[in-house]
Amino acid sequence: MSRVLIVGIGGYFGAITRYLIGGWIANYGGTSFPLSTFVINITGSFFLGLVMALVTERFVSPTVQPLIAIGFIGAF
Repeated sequence: MSRVLIVGIGGYFGAITRYLIGGWIANYGGTSFPLSTFVINITGSFFLGLVMALVTERFVSPTVQPLIAIGFIGAF
C-alpha cells in the first residue's frame, strides 16, 4: 500500500476525531477563549510524543507508524 494512502487514511480518522472532540468541548466551554483548540493541540502533542517515544519504536511496524504519527495525530 502506498505511504500516501496510509497517511491519508490516518488523517481521515484524525480529522473526524478532532471535529467530534472539538465540538464536544465547545458545548461545555462556552468562553471566548478557544478551549477546544487548546485542549486538542495539547493532547495531540502529548500523544505524538508518547507514540513516537514508547509505542512506535517497540510495538508498531514501520508500515503503521506513518498512519498513526503523521496521519491520525497530525490531523488531530
